[in-house]
Amino acid sequence: MILCALIHHSFKKAFGHRYDGAAVFPYWRAKDLGLEEERFHFTSQHGWELSGSRYYVKGKEFKGLIVFFHGLGDGRASYIYSIALLAKQGYLVYAYDNTGCMESQGNQIYSLEHTLIDQKYFFSWLEKDPKAQGLRRFAVGHSWGGYGACVSAKKEYKIEKVVDIAGFNSVLDSSLTNFPAWGKLLKPWVWLNLKMASGKYGNTKAVNVLSKSKAKVLYIVGKDDRMVTLKEGYEPIYKAFKDNKRFKFIVKEGRGHSVYKDKDAETYVVKLLKDGINSPTLDHNIEMDLVRATKEEKGVWEQIYQFLEED
Repeated sequence: MILCALIHHSFKKAFGHRYDGAAVFPYWRAKDLGLEEERFHFTSQHGWELSGSRYYVKGKEFKGLIVFFHGLGDGRASYIYSIALLAKQGYLVYAYDNTGCMESQGNQIYSLEHTLIDQKYFFSWLEKDPKAQGLRRFAVGHSWGGYGACVSAKKEYKIEKVVDIAGFNSVLDSSLTNFPAWGKLLKPWVWLNLKMASGKYGNTKAVNVLSKSKAKVLYIVGKDDRMVTLKEGYEPIYKAFKDNKRFKFIVKEGRGHSVYKDKDAETYVVKLLKDGINSPTLDHNIEMDLVRATKEEKGVWEQIYQFLEED
């Protein structure tokens, strides 16, 4: 019982609060990047109202719709540049902030698997959205959002293709990654806490959802990723599907967690964080060059575009 209480305390410390980004971070606005934005809302668990937007380029005929899932720390605002890249390729992009993040209600995020609960309510709403009717559906996400994209590949959600950028496979396994060898003894209590936080969705593994799906999957990762290690994401997914023709894997040498950005952009943002740009005791002489911080890795994005368009 003591172990369970300690693990529960650790989970509450990690997930029992909101994630609203850092007030000092600048974010692109849709109009800055030539996008049209139409806001929407839907109700998720506990009656929380979640906020999202449709993004598109005016006058373009849609090739399909993309549901973009954001990573941990803030919400869709930090991915507007990536969303714009997809919209400019001719997609209608839907993105919303998870429970407890940025513009969405909720006093906490509950757990990383709570994304499955939010998805249930989002896709129910999407089914009734007139602007989504008749469009093929794809999912794209980074980190927590990469996991979200994979677990959205359920038959009932009609996702045909998934682009997972540096996503993990299992919250349970990721939680135990940084423990010493004896930490495996804690697995039953970690599992119990996940079940307490997310009910039947607790300990949902991406590989289990994907094994029951017909969706094609592109998994992209930086070989030097320290945020979501290869052991947490790439290795279990590759092991399960390396011989499956539905899957493509790209491992970028010398790259880290933000493999979708160019190397200078990733290095630059990491340095700013180390310098304390998001610290409450911020040195206000530190500023972020938003153009430099969001520049895309063109080769990676070309492979994403090609994957989404091919049969």
